[in-house]
Amino acid sequence: MTRSQSVPRRTLLTASALTAATALLLAGCGGHDDTKPQGSDQAASTQATTPSPSPTIARPKIPPLPADDQLSFEGRSASNATERAILSDHEQYIRAREDAILRRVKNSQAVSFYAKGQGLTDATNLINDYIQSGDTAKGLVRYFDWKTADNGNSASITYCADESKVRDTNLKTGKVTTASGKDAYVLYGARLAKNSDGVWQTISFSGKVGAAQCQP
Repeated sequence: MTRSQSVPRRTLLTASALTAATALLLAGCGGHDDTKPQGSDQAASTQATTPSPSPTIARPKIPPLPADDQLSFEGRSASNATERAILSDHEQYIRAREDAILRRVKNSQAVSFYAKGQGLTDATNLINDYIQSGDTAKGLVRYFDWKTADNGNSASITYCADESKVRDTNLKTGKVTTASGKDAYVLYGARLAKNSDGVWQTISFSGKVGAAQCQP
């Protein structure tokens, strides 16, 4: 995984999963489109509508993120229980990856629980890239404009991220890397597969920096 001097590390992902996710959504396989929120003032209210994971599955506990590194999942709605599970498990994948970056966990049990295949490989590489470089993640990421499509035991998601308040900070030098302008807005795509325990695992994950459909 490469590193840009002007874009935080989290945004640097390949486009394969994004292409696949977009194709499935366009095919209309049970897709659901959420309305894009108009501003970050919705962040507080969205926590109450966060989809809940299934209580019947034994899941690893992910510690709360510190106050200086927050993820806001905005404007999500689900038309059925399957979509709620897909959204919830993918959120946990994102949270597990962020937690591993902050706590410097090379082989996170939570990441392995919510990801497999290329999704697990890419997440592990991203985490180790942060650890080896001495960087950590700080700031606020807003995730919005969610679209989901499920096809039995497989699913795809696309959504936008506002990373204008993200700061990759080197723990030794204090050097800060931020994204600005159009590059602060990223279109993400993920493919998920339901395992035998009923967990929707992310099997691939990618992003497009500066995507037109995510601009304010």
